[in-house]
Amino acid sequence: RHGGSIPRKLATRRKVMAQRRMPAEANVWNGARVSKILPVRSCMYPSLSSAVLLLSIMCLCCVANNFEAEVLSEKERARREEANRLFSVANSYREKGDHAQAAEVLEEVADLAYDNPDAQYHAGMAHLQAGRLEDAKNRWEKCLELQSDHAVAMFNLATLLAETGNVAKATAMMQKVLEIQPEDPDNYKTLAILLFKQDKNQEAIAEYMKCIHREPLHADCYCGMGNAFVRIGKYDEAQEAYTAAANINPNEAGYSNNIGNLLVRHHRFNHTAQQMAIKYLKNAVSLDGNYADGYFNLGEAYSAVSQYDLAVSAIRFAMKLDPNRQDYKCTLHLDMRKLCDWTDFENYKDDLERMWQYGLPEEMKKKGTFVPTRKPGQPKSRRREYDVTVCPNPLESLSYELSLKVLRNIAEAHGQEARTFVRNFQKFPQSPMPLQDGILRVGYVSIELRDRPVGKDMVYAFKAHDPSKVQLVCFSLNPNPKEGIDSEETMSWHRKMRTECRGGFFDLSSTAFYETASAINREQPHVLINLDGWTSAPLINEIFILSPAPIQLSFKGFPGTTGVAEHHGIVADRMVIPPEYSEYYLERLLYMPHSYHYNGHASLYEHLYQLDPRSWPSRKELARGSYFMKSSGKNTRKPEFFPSDAVDSFIMCNFNQFYKITPKIWQRWMYLLGRIPDSKLWLLSWNEAGKQSLLRYAKQSGVSSDRIIFTTFFEEKWHVASKANCDLFLDTAPYAAHGTAADALFAGLPIISAPGESMASRVSLSLSLASGIGDTFIARNYQEYVKLAQHFALQGRMKLKSLKEAMQKSVITSPAFDSERWASNFIAVLRTMYDTFVMEGAVHNHHVSHDAGYVQKTFSTEKGTPDKNRNGQQTQSSSFHVRSKTSNQQAKTIQKGVSGSTKYPAPPAFPDGKILGMSPRTKFQDAGKKGQVPPKFSKDDKSNQAAAKSSKSSTVPRKLPSWTSQDTNAGKSQSGWRVPSQKVRLDIPPRLTLDETDLEDEPGHSVPSPSLNSAKAKKSITNPNVKIPGW
Repeated sequence: RHGGSIPRKLATRRKVMAQRRMPAEANVWNGARVSKILPVRSCMYPSLSSAVLLLSIMCLCCVANNFEAEVLSEKERARREEANRLFSVANSYREKGDHAQAAEVLEEVADLAYDNPDAQYHAGMAHLQAGRLEDAKNRWEKCLELQSDHAVAMFNLATLLAETGNVAKATAMMQKVLEIQPEDPDNYKTLAILLFKQDKNQEAIAEYMKCIHREPLHADCYCGMGNAFVRIGKYDEAQEAYTAAANINPNEAGYSNNIGNLLVRHHRFNHTAQQMAIKYLKNAVSLDGNYADGYFNLGEAYSAVSQYDLAVSAIRFAMKLDPNRQDYKCTLHLDMRKLCDWTDFENYKDDLERMWQYGLPEEMKKKGTFVPTRKPGQPKSRRREYDVTVCPNPLESLSYELSLKVLRNIAEAHGQEARTFVRNFQKFPQSPMPLQDGILRVGYVSIELRDRPVGKDMVYAFKAHDPSKVQLVCFSLNPNPKEGIDSEETMSWHRKMRTECRGGFFDLSSTAFYETASAINREQPHVLINLDGWTSAPLINEIFILSPAPIQLSFKGFPGTTGVAEHHGIVADRMVIPPEYSEYYLERLLYMPHSYHYNGHASLYEHLYQLDPRSWPSRKELARGSYFMKSSGKNTRKPEFFPSDAVDSFIMCNFNQFYKITPKIWQRWMYLLGRIPDSKLWLLSWNEAGKQSLLRYAKQSGVSSDRIIFTTFFEEKWHVASKANCDLFLDTAPYAAHGTAADALFAGLPIISAPGESMASRVSLSLSLASGIGDTFIARNYQEYVKLAQHFALQGRMKLKSLKEAMQKSVITSPAFDSERWASNFIAVLRTMYDTFVMEGAVHNHHVSHDAGYVQKTFSTEKGTPDKNRNGQQTQSSSFHVRSKTSNQQAKTIQKGVSGSTKYPAPPAFPDGKILGMSPRTKFQDAGKKGQVPPKFSKDDKSNQAAAKSSKSSTVPRKLPSWTSQDTNAGKSQSGWRVPSQKVRLDIPPRLTLDETDLEDEPGHSVPSPSLNSAKAKKSITNPNVKIPGW
């Protein structure tokens, strides 16, 4: 009556015992339940029998409860014993390496010990080792439900979340771990790694410092901090951190590798640093013979000191250790190019075209997520997951015959990769700044602002800038040279550079990239110019992405699109980037009237002006070893002089680096040597291994080794004049000569070139036209390239000598080498772009050009609508026009003063009043007049071949353009070109001895190079079957 039956009470008690591990609120529910089972009712007059009955019932309940407890404790012991037994079985599987079976057993343990957080934790570890990440995640989450402050489970769950892509949640969880275990240095290290993966490098450095504060000898924290310093461009601090890690643990290969890698990539121009890098990297691979990154970086170090054969060997070994690394393959092929090793050349080129046709390849989109969590004293895991390196480098891609679309895709992919480094930084506002006294403040950023080729040229470009119109500010990413350490020549160039940078010269080599951008922004340049692009300066494009200046341009160093939209323009001319190719350039085009390429030869080689070219170094002097660099210091190679038996030969030459030579070009050169009697090919000996490779290829083509001349480098003072001993310069393709072409033209050498579509392939074309030689030596394809070279070579040395002498006298005043004219046009383009930006905000939407001396009308961005002022009146005629990139209609221009081709301006007159005439007019020369698009150079398609065949059978003589002067002002036209006083013509026959069938440009087809002993060759040499007209 008072409490119900005893069986009912026992059943209720079992339920209470079964739920003994429930949360605290369940205990409250259990207590309430007991009060219901045994209600105590108040009675004012209880009888004795009632009291006895109540006491009896209470005793029976106590006996029943004790019996129930004994039964439950037996079950609990059995459960725990079974769990422990299975745990031991799982450990035995672990010891055997059978992680999958161990995970299965530990899963049973976790189910048995459902209320034990440690059991859930161990099950999660087993699933992790078996690769079952989702199961591991579930078990660790269950562990944290049972014990919310289980720091080890939380730590592992955080790393697992990071590896599955949820880095932000992992970071928040690691911060909770630090609240639980604030003294564990590895927790700070892991948090720093997670911040580093999000490019929060300053925060990562702070966490690494906390780690070191708690464990001063924690080598991994020093190493990670070094990585973060590298990411933000603080290379000196990074080297100190890496060195500390290596000193703490000298047996760790990774630490030596990091030091060597830093020296290789960020001290590339320092020969001593590269030798130190080789020492560290050799130590790394000696400590760990299976360290793929160590061998790869060792190869990079060998490449930096021009030991390309050793570089190729090291990188090939790295590829054996890790065959899936695409960046290894890209670098290997680049070093093979420097050795002239063309193994698999065509296949690799075709692979690049295929991979990059539609943007970033899928295999390069993978991002590494591995978070290392080893404790001090444990061996360092070699498990590495990478953010796959995007390759090839945009500069390397220019040396392959790739489409413009692919070249743009490669550059844009690298631009996007650079953008990830700055995603946590705020861009600077791009508001126009007013001019002070009408002076435009122009900043130049480069790693080459010292005794480097670009720096030496730009010193005289800076000098030519009018200080009343512009003020120059220079931002150097290379450390300033030091008195007593660097050579006097280096110090002299540095002093010149500081003198010409009148607005200030700043050494920003040791600052982080965002600090560099801030320093540039504080100087408030109106226009900022990137002189390097994708050449050699690390993080320079990241600086420009932050937009420290309102107008930013790409110029000089990198001949192509940077793929970075924050470059508002690229300095070019209509030859290097024809308007119809503008869609493949992310930047807007800033057209110079002549060649965009600045050449400071008038100042660099001023001493040659004082000399008659006939007194320049001769072949006989070169054969005696005069004017060559001697072996000393860094240059330990034995000099190779001009051979005495080549003094009277016809010399064809090319002084480009080996990596610009392609199998196609080499086949054409060998063909020419086989067809031209007593001819030789003169190259520079950039490295011994590459030289031997070319000699082997020559032998395979039937050309003896004595037909190829290799010489070492000349003294800088005389290297241009020494190259004048060549008779005909044969350019490379698709990466043509740039500065070397300027050297050749200044020395009076005509250049045979075959421009392609890319900007890099068209620079020698631009320079040839600007130097006054016209397009006579410009070929439209490889067939015409060989025909032109053979034609002029068969003319003989004496025929070319008169042309060379005329060029040597006149080239000095041509637009290609007129510094003041170039600087004046350049400043005008910059000023126009600034005015457009301030007035219309059109810097992002239009091409800008300045045609000095052209009479033209200015059109607005709307089709055919003249610009009007606020009163609706048409503006005055101007030297500038702005063309919309999105519109296909080009701005109309009216050119006067020169008759003939509208595409190629008139060449200058030579001193004797005669001129080297233009080559016969072709269809593409009249493109501007007829509205036709010029054909793509160097593409031997069916239409070009058909046209060539039709010209073969045609008896109609080719028309020659006639240039007449309509200007009495000292022989100058309104375009600024010198115009001849009379007509002069140079006839080039439509067909030479070469048939199209002899030179098929099919992939893999080898061009025959007949031996001079063959009957066919002798016939061609002794009695060439062609009539060569005179000039």
